[in-house]
Amino acid sequence: MLKDLSAVELMSSFNGFVSEGCGVVLNKRQLEAAGAILESVCRGEGSSFRLNFSHADQQALSTHLLAYLLRMYNQSEHSLLVIHPDPGKQVGAMDQLVECLWANIFTRSCLTRVGDDFVIGSCRARFYHAAEALLPVVSAPHLLVLVDQSRDIPAEVLDAQVSRLTTGGNSTRVLCGVSVAGNDLMQREPD
Repeated sequence: MLKDLSAVELMSSFNGFVSEGCGVVLNKRQLEAAGAILESVCRGEGSSFRLNFSHADQQALSTHLLAYLLRMYNQSEHSLLVIHPDPGKQVGAMDQLVECLWANIFTRSCLTRVGDDFVIGSCRARFYHAAEALLPVVSAPHLLVLVDQSRDIPAEVLDAQVSRLTTGGNSTRVLCGVSVAGNDLMQREPD
């Protein structure tokens, strides 16, 4: 069971999923971040992380994390929430996830798409954009809330949406983006 694995074992399992599944090699910094994020998800710790990498490294890591968690939690009704600053960026991220899931030998045969959701078994990744006035409430427990390009989302908007979506759970939160002066959202989260 995933929750019984150490952070090093989780990182190794994730690294094998990515490298053997689709031939991608992630760098040490990406793998270390993945290990910490996966440990929080698997133990239900509800930790917050900020990926302060290059945009390409953030995209690669977040896409492979989503694919890995979809596959590893496919027998349980959990959801992964992905929030983007606008619909155009959301579509690009969805396209990246589709490419990743189809490229990976461990996920390509079991992927289903339902609207803006990607489903493997009973686990689903749900994509939303922060501009939506009220994001729908989802009944399944959220393992992960991934916020892409979070510097473009006002802190109060994100806090309101995330607290509404994760009430009663210990969702791990990952903010992707580069800290910009005056953006308290990115500056308040640890690297």
